[in-house]
Amino acid sequence: NAYDYPICLAGYWHNINVQMNYWGVFSSNLTEMFESYVKLYEAFLPDVTADASNYIKKSHPNNWDSSGNNGWGVSTRVIPYDAYATRPSGIDGAGTGAMAADLLWDYYEFTGDREILENIAYPAISGSANYMSRQMEELPDYPGLLLIPTSGSPENHVPEINADGAAFAFSLLGHPFQTPSDSPPLITRRGIPLSHSGISPPCEVQRYN
Repeated sequence: NAYDYPICLAGYWHNINVQMNYWGVFSSNLTEMFESYVKLYEAFLPDVTADASNYIKKSHPNNWDSSGNNGWGVSTRVIPYDAYATRPSGIDGAGTGAMAADLLWDYYEFTGDREILENIAYPAISGSANYMSRQMEELPDYPGLLLIPTSGSPENHVPEINADGAAFAFSLLGHPFQTPSDSPPLITRRGIPLSHSGISPPCEVQRYN
């Protein structure tokens, strides 16, 4: 558009807005309308994958895979010429890549296309699970729990209230870990790297030994 600072940065917002745009696409059998989003995802994926690995190396060095296999995430916003995985001090919390991955899984479920499963949906879900799990740590104030530290919500982003183990961040763990296991029998939970830590979310805080 004609503006240096357009409304909402001319962005794609992954905390719900993008998903709402496509709710009707699959159920009305217009899946070809989703192909433009797939192209966007494929365009930003290299940048957010690199950013995810850099973030884990910096913020969770004990969970970092030096080979670069740290998964991918995406922030609430993707704007022209700028896409990244996580900025926990801002509005993104642990990122909304899990919600984006859900959308790509929907693409497979409505089409039943094995090529979409192999090339898009499964890499998206497994990569998201990988990245989310690497953000989890046992924190001093919460012994025996694996939580995502310093996380906020896109709707509650005052830095002073960003908290360890925020419900928004932890609930996102349910998306990449549950989705494949709910879909028989092409992918089972065993086929996903649930966690390098050996835990199995989602959604309720689980203790481990």
